[in-house]
Amino acid sequence: CRAVDTRAGLGALTAAATRSFTLTGVCGAPQNTGAYSTNVTAIPTAGSLGFLTAWATGAARPLVSTLNSFDGRVTANAALVPAGTGGAVSLFATDPTHVIVDLNGYFRR
Repeated sequence: CRAVDTRAGLGALTAAATRSFTLTGVCGAPQNTGAYSTNVTAIPTAGSLGFLTAWATGAARPLVSTLNSFDGRVTANAALVPAGTGGAVSLFATDPTHVIVDLNGYFRR
């Protein structure tokens, strides 16, 4: 199920900025979701994308990437992302990019 698509009026992530997206209630994910099984796709808008990171909203941003696109190609990667505050996940991109988050499933708390 497509949970997030910034191309659909949400606007691309800007460089070095964090955005959060609530996934509970989307695609049938209940309020007691502990983590999401996702497929995250980056569509760089200005050439290369150093990295994109997904993590639980409210937690500190980890020092690892979810995906990289150094050559600016559309890139996807599967990721298990913990549910954060209000069931949200945060995304950080080093460079401007559109993002798609497909929800494959979830794990209850």
